[in-house]
Amino acid sequence: MDYMILIWTGIPIVVVSLLFSFILLRLYVDPHDSSVLTTLVCVGSLSVSLFCILLLPVDIYMVSSSLKDDGSQLDLNETLSNTQVVKYLYTGFYSSLLFFSFFALPFAYFYFEEESEDATTIQRICTSIKYTFGFIVILAILLVLGAVLRQKREPSPTDTWVDKLTQSFGTLDAMISFSLGCLAVFGLMSFIPYVGYGLAQLPCFLMRHGVLSSSDDVRLAPRAGARRRRNSRTSLLSSNEEDLEIGARKAKENMAMISSQYPVGMHPSAWDSTHRKQYRDL
Repeated sequence: MDYMILIWTGIPIVVVSLLFSFILLRLYVDPHDSSVLTTLVCVGSLSVSLFCILLLPVDIYMVSSSLKDDGSQLDLNETLSNTQVVKYLYTGFYSSLLFFSFFALPFAYFYFEEESEDATTIQRICTSIKYTFGFIVILAILLVLGAVLRQKREPSPTDTWVDKLTQSFGTLDAMISFSLGCLAVFGLMSFIPYVGYGLAQLPCFLMRHGVLSSSDDVRLAPRAGARRRRNSRTSLLSSNEEDLEIGARKAKENMAMISSQYPVGMHPSAWDSTHRKQYRDL
């Protein structure tokens, strides 16, 4: 195996993944509602997730690049050596996922939420560790269950490839696989209703906000009734817009008053905690 090829292809992938994660977070995260710690932790966790996904084609290439026409390996020892290196990468990336999921992300969240004018940095760290300890206990339970529930029996000639793959797992592999499996199940249980509700509400949202009007193929109401509803909605929106403009003007004045107390160009994360909280609320 040419390790230089793996290194020189891995470095651009790492750099691109880090840049993509950082740009994605900067686009969708409010800069006044974030800190350096939360940004670094989110960039790291998202990048590690991308590394795990991008490692799949590398794994397939390592095995399929040395196949003969009949499907057998040209050099079985070299293939085993290559797969062993990929296995180490899998173990490292999956362990990093568990670290971010059960320690880094909860700690950064609780550390940011404990921000107040009376709390010192040491107090915020201690409080965050106290709340994060519950996640560490859950991870420890999952790791122990993964080691205990691992199948241990002698191989049989009738074993399928799934049985052989399970038997090839060591204790560490079983612990990490079981923990990630449980994490994926809970994530999928949250993902399905969240996305399902969004897809169900999408057409209702489009119809409610006038994207599908009476001029289209969809006839929701007579034109006269639609005109009256449109006029009442226009007057209601105009009054709401006036209130919003007044509120936005006052909020901008308060924000300008707070930011004028600091040098131009200073990031809000470097401000006083009281001013930063007031600025974020505005």
